[in-house]
Amino acid sequence: MTRSLRPSAGILRPAARCWTPVWWGLYLLAAETGPGLASILGPIFLTFTLTKWSGIGITEKSIHSSRPGYADYVRRTSAFIPWPPKQAG
Repeated sequence: MTRSLRPSAGILRPAARCWTPVWWGLYLLAAETGPGLASILGPIFLTFTLTKWSGIGITEKSIHSSRPGYADYVRRTSAFIPWPPKQAG
């Protein structure tokens, strides 16, 4: 088993994985109405914010220099969707 090198592994990731499906589910409920289709902006913005703008993006940029082997870890693991790790190579 590979030890987690990401400081956010126990904090940010579960929160991101939890709230993102909630917001997408709320969108699906609202999309049943005509005006509710406009609510697509909410889950899109949330997903973008958690994966690129804040959260994962900022954490990964700030930690590369302080943890050896972190860049390899990032290449092997998925930051947002819990896929199985890729083979090292």
